[in-house]
Amino acid sequence: MDCPRGLHPWSNYAHETQVLALSDTVDSKMQSSCIITAEDNNNHEEKPFFRVNHFASEPNFGISERINEFSAVRARMQGCAAQHNDVSINLISSDFWHTGGVVEFVQRQARGT
Repeated sequence: MDCPRGLHPWSNYAHETQVLALSDTVDSKMQSSCIITAEDNNNHEEKPFFRVNHFASEPNFGISERINEFSAVRARMQGCAAQHNDVSINLISSDFWHTGGVVEFVQRQARGT
């Protein structure tokens, strides 16, 4: 099925990471778990947007509370950017975004602080 006129498939314009496996939500693995989804070709120059899917494969409030802490979000975004040639991360998708420091991280990034 084609998109309605004026709408475009997200994958035409953005790369995105795979969703975190539950086993990757521990701090030591989270920073290195930024694998691009299979349909992408890892060529960041061809697509202007990069989304990090920062949530576990199964919604879990307890896990989200931990991985959404400011320091965990910052470490993961820095790790993902570094894994992909310091690409600019344009979008973070998270479960239970209102917990922890996701909003604070995004606001600081927007201000450049």
